[in-house]
Amino acid sequence: MTLAFGWAWQMWMNGHLQPTLQSSGWVTAALCMMAYTEWHIVRGRTILDGTCLRQSWVWSKRTELRDLAYAKLIRVRGLDWLIAPRLYTKTFSGKLAVFYAAAPEMLVEFQRLEKELRAQRTQR
Repeated sequence: MTLAFGWAWQMWMNGHLQPTLQSSGWVTAALCMMAYTEWHIVRGRTILDGTCLRQSWVWSKRTELRDLAYAKLIRVRGLDWLIAPRLYTKTFSGKLAVFYAAAPEMLVEFQRLEKELRAQRTQR
């Protein structure tokens, strides 16, 4: 966010961005959208309990564990700081949801959930 603001300021100072109402509006709108998204990323919570997996973010997501048919943890090890690890889920009715995580404890729980679902599929 700070980099984007600095970039816009530098463009304005170098004369590449004229301070008109239209250009100021577009830059302000873009910075507001980035701030809104950043706020939700920082304030968002992921909860995995005995009944469901839910996450608050820009939009809230909820998946009941009893309806969960598939889960796959996708991550690029060593680049977790750049590419957020995510758990792709699919319910028996075909509903897809993606849950993001950064905390090591939540990633361990996502791995455990993926492993348990895989074990249940192989037993059937």
